Amino acid sequence: MIHSLRRWQHLKPAPPFRLGGEFCQVHGRSYLKDCERLVELVGLEAQPQDLPRGGDQVSVEVLAEMPNGGVHAQRLQVHVQSKREHRLPPRPHAREFPKFQQRVREYFLQQGLLELQTPTMVLCPGLEPSLRPFRVGTHYLPTSPEIHLKKALANGWSDIFELKSCFRAGENSLQHAAEFTMLEWYRGFADLTLIQQDLEGLLDFLFSGRPRPQVLNFTFAQLFKTELDFDLRPSTTAADLRRLLQHLGLHFLPEDDFQDLFHRLLLERIEPALMRLDLPVVVRHFPPSLAALARLTNEGWADRFELYWEGLEIANAFHEVTDPEEQRSRWQAELDERARLGTGALPIDEELIQALESGMPPAGGIALGVERLYMAIYDVKDIRELKVFTTPT
Repeated sequence: MIHSLRRWQHLKPAPPFRLGGEFCQVHGRSYLKDCERLVELVGLEAQPQDLPRGGDQVSVEVLAEMPNGGVHAQRLQVHVQSKREHRLPPRPHAREFPKFQQRVREYFLQQGLLELQTPTMVLCPGLEPSLRPFRVGTHYLPTSPEIHLKKALANGWSDIFELKSCFRAGENSLQHAAEFTMLEWYRGFADLTLIQQDLEGLLDFLFSGRPRPQVLNFTFAQLFKTELDFDLRPSTTAADLRRLLQHLGLHFLPEDDFQDLFHRLLLERIEPALMRLDLPVVVRHFPPSLAALARLTNEGWADRFELYWEGLEIANAFHEVTDPEEQRSRWQAELDERARLGTGALPIDEELIQALESGMPPAGGIALGVERLYMAIYDVKDIRELKVFTTPT
């Protein structure tokens, strides 16, 4: 029997036993390795020219384990010859990320939420204007599980969550992947106060005993005042934002609408200011034209918040629209924006409209990028470090 490096670490057999891995040499010293660990081989008597090449899959007879974590080995045998050296770079985050997901799942189960599983082939993938879904025959891969989780809310499932693979075409950068893990949870008969309590409770749980960074809270009106010396109001117009951009010396296009102008200000001034804080920041109360699927407050703001941390937009939360006609109107606005941006027409999910007509309770909900949360906590700069495989864009 040959032990892989992982089986050896788990079973801890007494020598002698056979141990297998990938062979490599560093500065004349021999090692076995896999994607998790490097184990030095001491005692091999073969001359360097007689040893396997780097990358070969080999096994050795282990006579004793060494105090420094290596092994005293003899009788090396090659099982698979490699055509390239060092095929297995260390991937610690690819190993740890699934454990991280399990911790996230454990937290919500402890909080009494029910884990659901929604379809992976859907008629409507989500209508967010900037997103391009993957089409599979007459169906799509979901950009988010939002629509089906809301159907579940309308059908009586009150406090629910899902960890789901989601898909967005054309997303490929240090912070984006065409396939990624979305965490969404919804609380029936709740607003964003409870959702933010969940979010901060999740951070407490993930930091488990070590101090977690303080979560700062701002409204967009506060940020525009402190960073831009501008009084942002629900009634602020595109013309107001154009004058602000001109005053700041920032570029914009004549055809830019309110959303375009607002996002230029976010990218150029607000988000860099949030990055300098070096702490997680919740920003609440969006302009009403950016409500998406959120209710409006009595003051006219969109009742939604986003979590920013380490230069990443990590989560987006809504006090959900529950009126079926308002839902249809918001979706039509998103379809109009998709037409303007050229991101393509998509079908409306009539089942959700029918579910809302049957009665969905007031609810708070949030979508959180799980890879991005991991990256912020562990200071990872490239999302691909969390993946064993990457999805073509």
